[in-house]
Amino acid sequence: MFSLLLFVAALDYATGFEMQFSAFYLLPIGLAAWYRGWKQAGVFSLLAVMFSLVGDLASGIQFSSHLVPWWNVIIATGFYFTVVLMLHRLREAQLHLETRVADRTSALQAEVHKRENLEHALIEASESEQRRIGHDLHDSLCQHLTGAALAAQVLHSKIESGAKPEPRDSEQVVRLVEEGIDLSRSIARGLAPVEMDAQGITAALRALAERTTANTPLLCELRLPQLVLLNDTHTTTHLFRIAQEAVRNAVKHSRGKHIAITLTQETAHMIMSIEDDGEGLPADISSATGMGLHIMCHRASLIGADFQVKRLPRGTCVTVRTAAESAETHD
Repeated sequence: MFSLLLFVAALDYATGFEMQFSAFYLLPIGLAAWYRGWKQAGVFSLLAVMFSLVGDLASGIQFSSHLVPWWNVIIATGFYFTVVLMLHRLREAQLHLETRVADRTSALQAEVHKRENLEHALIEASESEQRRIGHDLHDSLCQHLTGAALAAQVLHSKIESGAKPEPRDSEQVVRLVEEGIDLSRSIARGLAPVEMDAQGITAALRALAERTTANTPLLCELRLPQLVLLNDTHTTTHLFRIAQEAVRNAVKHSRGKHIAITLTQETAHMIMSIEDDGEGLPADISSATGMGLHIMCHRASLIGADFQVKRLPRGTCVTVRTAAESAETHD
């Protein structure tokens, strides 16, 4: 760029003072302002003014007053500096835009990566649930029905041989069939844990608390200041799954003794919270591993609810706040 400035100055000198080269000096000045910064462009501007003045004087130009060359210097310098300032501002705007685009691109890539991980986690959770149901069907219901079939076959053999069957034989068959019905209902509750009515959410949460208390070392209770009726099955299902995941995390990681599930209704919101008295999350929640929090947050977003995880002095509190358009309360 400096070589270009010298080349323009040489042309200016060779053509004499009758031809003005002020506009051509803008090329090296503009390149310096764009690629090297305003300081170097300012130096080039002063050099361009100096070369132009020296060239005119060397060509034998005569000024009517000794103030004229200084006036020309001031005008040219002001013009060049104005162009430098404009190019500097434009360059800064471009760099700022490029930075914002890079940040947005990085954030978008991170969001896409997060959603891909979440999608994989949801698929894995679905497959894990299917495997669990398959094991339950094979290990409990199928084996139980096999026992019932054998008992019925023994009863049939006695009747076919003409032997008088004992009353307890038929009673055993009936009992096994009834137990099979109970097992089927238990598995069905795992597939669709929430009843298709307004009180389904409270019944499902109460059953979750009872099962947790019965099957884990923790005491889990449902706190229901008033009866909340939720008529949206889609919202109800996601709320229950969030509560189920939060309780599962508390049982697995909190090392506490107590879990409280609270369901309340405010004027414009229904609030569900799951609180434990365990060790709590890390001080930096973002460092917590696992996809449980992400899945709960994703489920909350699907029903337009606010999701919050708060680290307590003793324990953790998961809160979901959803609009109450489809909810009713009864004292």
